[in-house]
Order: sequence, then structure tokens, then C-alpha cells
Amino acid sequence: WAHPPTTLPPGCMVDMAQMAKRVVKVPVIAVGKLGYPELAERVLQEGKADFICLGRALLADPEWPNKVKKGRLEDIRPCIGCHEGCLKRVFDVKYLSCAVNPATGMEREFTIKPAEKKKSVLVVGGGASGMEAARVTALGGHKVTLWEKGDALGGNLIPASIPDFKQDYRRLINFLSTQIKKLDVTIELAKEATTELILEMKPDVVFIATGSTSIVPEIPGVGKKMVVTAVDLLLGKREAGKSVVVVGGGLIGCETALYLAQKGKKLTIIEMLDGVML
Repeated sequence: WAHPPTTLPPGCMVDMAQMAKRVVKVPVIAVGKLGYPELAERVLQEGKADFICLGRALLADPEWPNKVKKGRLEDIRPCIGCHEGCLKRVFDVKYLSCAVNPATGMEREFTIKPAEKKKSVLVVGGGASGMEAARVTALGGHKVTLWEKGDALGGNLIPASIPDFKQDYRRLINFLSTQIKKLDVTIELAKEATTELILEMKPDVVFIATGSTSIVPEIPGVGKKMVVTAVDLLLGKREAGKSVVVVGGGLIGCETALYLAQKGKKLTIIEMLDGVML
């Protein structure tokens, strides 16, 4: 893999670098999901490689080396290995970007400057979009309050991060939640926004970042007890039987199928297109 995806473990190609180092007399560079400071340091300390090469990790956070040098590990924005902003856009013949760093490729246009007029800002929703909106707004010097109707920050990143092979999504939740706390964003959990509450608060600006919900097709039998959504399954609200049919072969369907297969379930994926993960 030139660009190991989400499902492959960190440092998945270090062993190959180590094998090469045993038989060559030139410096060896290790590559492949090494954007984890502790892992990268261990690879060098154990002599498995002479250098570490980072690619996508620097798209997610160009300041990665400087932050590591200063010991600011909690401030590193993690690459989640999704390929959406980088590799996929290369194949689509579009400029490079990053799913977790909106400024990638647009650094000049997206420079965060101090606000000329400080405002009271309310962000409704504590998922990835809501936390990023709160982070950027607070960096501009505004007074930010974030309401989340659930009991934790993360939104749909929470179920997305449940499988062991999606650990990078947990790191993204930790990064965003840490940043908004460091910026003194007022966070109110278990707080559902209503028109009355917003009018009572009287914010200057309101960001609506309430996320998405699952699309359930209107087909006969879809309301039966045996039918569950991937989100409810991943959150542990519902259990899966021994034999499972997954309707939809996109990323969510395939990742959920892999998650269940690792638990010993028998899986069948049904997809209306002529391939999966298209």
C-alpha cells in the first residue's frame, strides 16, 4: 500500500523497512501510517529505520514536526486515513485537500485573523463540524458557546470510532474536544436547542451543526424488530444475530460488515450498484 487506508494498523510497513535495513548499507526510510509520535520515535530508537517519512499526516497537520518537538502532542490534528481529500481527489483530477483540515490547499484563503468585532456565537451540535466551527470561531477571538443534546462530544464520530480499525477517529474526537476546551469554549452537554432557548440567549451568530441521520429505505418489513441501523448496532443499542444481511455496500455497510465478521458473524452484503465501496 502506497497510502495505507483506515483499516490497516499504524506502522504497517515498518517490518519491511527493518528487513531492508539488514541487507543494505544506505540509510533506510520507513513509511506507512507513521503519524503517531510515540510509534515514530520507537521505530527510530529500536533501529528499525534511519528516517521517518510522513505524507498524509502533514496534510492533516503541517505543524506536526514542530508540535512534536515542543511536546504538544495533544495539539496534533490526526490523519484518519480516509483518502477522501488526498488520494481520491488526485484520481478525480482536483486540487489536494484534507477531510480533517479544511485549510489544506487553501492556507492563504483560510488564514484565521483576529476579529475586528468580538461576537457572541452559539454552535448547535457537538460533532466534528460543530467542534471545528467552535474552534475556528474561538481562535478568531469570539465568545463561543456549544450546545450538544447528547452526553458526550463527537456526534457521528462516536459510532464511527467503535471498531478497533477506526481508532484514528477516536483521536480526532480527542483532538477537537481538547482544542475547544483549551480555547475556553463554553460546552453544555445534554442541552437540546429550541427556538425559545436560542432567543433567550440572544447570540449574535448561530451555527447549526446538528449532523445527519441514517437513511432507512421504505421497503416492506423494514419496521420489524430484526431490522437495525448500523449506528444503533455500533452504539450497542441493538444486538446482531449469527447471520446478518447488510443492505448497502458503501463504506458504512462494508465497515459494519467487517466489524461483525471479526466477531464471528456470517455476513451477506446486498448492494444495488455493480460493486461495493464505490
